[in-house]
Amino acid sequence: TDKEEGPSSMSLEQHNSILDQITELENKQSALTNAFTLYHDKKTLPLPQQLRSLGVASNVVDAYESASTSAYQKKELSRNNHLLSESSPGVMKKEGFISQQQQQQPHDEVQLQQKLAIVSPQTSQTIEHPPPPVILPVVKSPVIEHTDSMISSSQSQEEEETGGKGDLIAAYGGKTKRLSTREKSVVVVGGSDGSGTRSVVATLEKLGVFMVVDDRGTNDVHAAEMGGWPPVVSPVLNAAKTADYELNKLSRNVREGTLNKMSRFVESMKRQGNNGHLKLLKRKDGGEKVKVASGVAYGYKAPVSMLLVPFMREIYAQPGFKFIQVVRDGRDIAFSGNQSPVTKFYADTFSKHDFEKWNRLPEVRGIKLWSEWNADVHTYGTRRNDARDANFEHLMVHTEDLIDPDPNVKFETIRSIAGLVGANDFTNDELCCMVIAPEEFMGSHAKEVHGRGEQGSAASNQLKKRFGHWHAKLEGKTELSNAMHREGARGLELFGYEPEVERSYEPTDGYHCTLTLQQCADKGIAVKSSRGGGARNKPPVSRQGSSEAVDSSRCSFAKGKDFYGTESKDLVAVHTPDALGCCEDCHSHDGCAFFTYDPSQSLCFLKGAQGSQRPAADLISGHII
Repeated sequence: TDKEEGPSSMSLEQHNSILDQITELENKQSALTNAFTLYHDKKTLPLPQQLRSLGVASNVVDAYESASTSAYQKKELSRNNHLLSESSPGVMKKEGFISQQQQQQPHDEVQLQQKLAIVSPQTSQTIEHPPPPVILPVVKSPVIEHTDSMISSSQSQEEEETGGKGDLIAAYGGKTKRLSTREKSVVVVGGSDGSGTRSVVATLEKLGVFMVVDDRGTNDVHAAEMGGWPPVVSPVLNAAKTADYELNKLSRNVREGTLNKMSRFVESMKRQGNNGHLKLLKRKDGGEKVKVASGVAYGYKAPVSMLLVPFMREIYAQPGFKFIQVVRDGRDIAFSGNQSPVTKFYADTFSKHDFEKWNRLPEVRGIKLWSEWNADVHTYGTRRNDARDANFEHLMVHTEDLIDPDPNVKFETIRSIAGLVGANDFTNDELCCMVIAPEEFMGSHAKEVHGRGEQGSAASNQLKKRFGHWHAKLEGKTELSNAMHREGARGLELFGYEPEVERSYEPTDGYHCTLTLQQCADKGIAVKSSRGGGARNKPPVSRQGSSEAVDSSRCSFAKGKDFYGTESKDLVAVHTPDALGCCEDCHSHDGCAFFTYDPSQSLCFLKGAQGSQRPAADLISGHII
């Protein structure tokens, strides 16, 4: 450091120390974002004393004040105040906070600028100014004096339990929200077959994301436009032998051939996704517009898409690409009823010889494939996140966290997803009510699944039976256990399964999900599980006589009939309260002309054709007019 600058100069050690503080607190910035929002109406800068009242760590505020005393900062402070007073809280790219010695180290300069970038969920505007270090909050639940725009300090018992943060926007506390303002971006869900990707699709739909779905049994898109996934994935695996690859390292034939094969599929997803998103924006439920995520245009799910993430990053660079990697304990995956990825892709990933090596212990193939694929994708995604890729964001979700008995674990997991997709219309309380709503068992990958569609405690029991069953499967099988843990060691350790590592889910804004279903009802928060339904601020409005399924100018009904068979061209199945709602869902879905409604499950099966008919006393079928 230039000693002539005097006591206000900063050493390289001090500089690195601040970088370390920023790194440690980077994911805890949402409370400060809310603080900026609260103070914005008053057009004031959150000065140190105000930051302390908001629970910001004293040592970080001290660093703020110390840096603010430098001659350079004093000179620029008035300009900073002016910029902040004229601009909405947004992206503040910090520059100029570099000493002479640091200017000679371009890598440190780039790192500093990357660390000092705050992405606001409200705007993507960049404000260029040289400020003091970024101040990020620690996890506290401060009591703030009551004003018209703030939370009252005189709270009910329930508000005290939730930290008085129930009305804050849940997504702002999500740890993954760097690209949350990319409203035309695409979100794709992938992971090993049997990992629980279907439940993530259901969550995204509740958060207001339109998901393109070919098959409601799996929530997948089958990519018929490019002949399915295997013809596209296999050549890439044969060439790369890993899921962690860069396109420029592949041969031109593989690179261009894959992009050409995917082009029709991508256009089909874009057409269906954008049409569905526009309809979702116009959709009403009980007279209210449904909540729609603002950070994505649409999404889709295909487990094996995890092997094409670098290609999708290239394809979706312009609108933005977000990938959710769903991870489940590989030992459970190895004993899953669906081992089709092993059959289709194991030899491409490793070799035919390696496949035959495990003929006597086939479960080893399953965990080895799970380990390498998931670790590779996670490595690629983490590297891109660390580099703050301008067009790509990766989020890893543990399926086990979505069924954890502690609602706060599930809440923080879903909050991260909400931050990723910009589901900014949900308060903490609304998201909590979504979390504690009765679960639905989505079923396994077996063709016939007993219990699929069950809800409440029955669904919860079914879900729990699916996790951790590897313990019983390996009991007394020492050779198999040793081989599985050896071949799957990379993934088991990386994802905290073996040795087991407890994951931390401290709330970023002090909110704790402690509501009960009755408290949700008292607050007028109703959770709807149909596509894009989300949580609403008012109870559902009942439609008198709607369950009678009376013919109208919109639909004609056939009571006691089931339209079935492959010729009926099943499109999707959606939750809806009654047969009239099923009729309206058909009207709003591209290609739908017929439907069958099952009142016992509140499920509406949308169809492109009538197909065969058979008697079914409890079902109501029909067609739109």
